[in-house]
Amino acid sequence: MKDRQKLFMIIKKMIKIFVPYGVLWVHRKLKSRPHPYLARDYHNICAIDFSITNKCNFKCEYCSSGQHNSKPVSASDAAIDHFIKLLPQIRKNSFVKLIGGEAIVHPRFFELAKEVLKNKHTLALHTNFSIPNKKFEEVIDLVPENVQIKMHVSLHLSQIRSLDDFLNKIIDFSLYGKDKLDLIVCSVLKEDNFEILKNVHEKLNEQGIPFTFQRLVVDNCISSYSQQIEDYLKTLASDEMLLREKMSRLKTYGLLCKTGYNMWHFLPDGSVQRCFNHHKILFDLGNLESTVYTLKKPLPCLRKNCTCAFPIVRGMLTDEYDNNLAKKIERTYSGVLL
Repeated sequence: MKDRQKLFMIIKKMIKIFVPYGVLWVHRKLKSRPHPYLARDYHNICAIDFSITNKCNFKCEYCSSGQHNSKPVSASDAAIDHFIKLLPQIRKNSFVKLIGGEAIVHPRFFELAKEVLKNKHTLALHTNFSIPNKKFEEVIDLVPENVQIKMHVSLHLSQIRSLDDFLNKIIDFSLYGKDKLDLIVCSVLKEDNFEILKNVHEKLNEQGIPFTFQRLVVDNCISSYSQQIEDYLKTLASDEMLLREKMSRLKTYGLLCKTGYNMWHFLPDGSVQRCFNHHKILFDLGNLESTVYTLKKPLPCLRKNCTCAFPIVRGMLTDEYDNNLAKKIERTYSGVLL
C-alpha cells in the first residue's frame, strides 16, 4: 500500500513538472506549422494603396475621411523604410497609389514617389494640388519614356483662393506632363455648386482634361440631387459612376476576392489590410513596422456589400462564390487573435 502511494506521488510530481513543458512544446509545434491562409510571399502582389497620412492642410466641411475628428497619424520612418524594401519584392509594373489625408504633407512623400518609379511600378497620386507645380514637375521629370503616372486631383471650392488660378495651374501642369501624365480632376457635388462645377467641367473638357463629379456622402449615405442635376449626371455616365452603381447592387459575401493575395491596403499607422472594407477575420495582414503577410490564395469576402470600387477597378473580384468556405473561416477564426 505504501509502495502504491509512493508511486502515485512520484507520478503526480512528474505530471506537474512535465505537463507544462509538454503544453509549451505542443503550442510551439502548432505555431511553427504553416498557416493555412497566411504567407510571407510577395510576388503575387500587383496593387498597393498606401494612405501615408491622415493629416490634411485643408478643412473641407464634407470630408469623409474623418481626419479632423481623430488624432493625426502619419506613417513612421520605420514603416516607410520597410515599404521601400518591399517595392523590389512585388511584381514589376505593379500599381502603387499614395494617398492621404493629403499625401503631400508627409515629409517623405516625394521620396516615396521616386522609389516607386525607380522600381519600375506604376505610380498613382491623390492630391488637392495645393503646392506649386514645380514640385510635381520634379516627379514628372523622373518618369521614363512611354510610361505614365496617374494623378487624381481634388478641387475643393471652399479651400482655394481663386478658381481661375486653380484651373490655369491644372492646365499648365497638364501641358508640362504631356504623354507622361494621366490626369483627372474631381470635385464634390452639392446643390449650390452645380453650376460652378458644370462650368469647370466644360472648361477642362476643352483642354482634354477629364473631370468627375463626386457625389456627396453624408453619414455613409450617397446623396441624391434635384432632377435637373440627376438628368445631367446621367448624360455623363462616367466609368466611376457606373462602377459604384454596380458595386451598390453586388452581394459580395462569399465572393472570392484577390485582395490580400494580389493587393495590400496600408494605413498611416503601418497596419496592413486586405482592402478598404473591414470584415475582421483574415483581414489584418500585419504591420509595416514588423511583419507583413499575404494570403496564400484568394479568399471569400465576409461583407454583405462592398462599398469601394477599387477591387473591381483593379480586377480583384472574381465571379466565383464559396459561401461554405466563408462560413468555415468565420467559425474557425471568430474571436481568435492572429
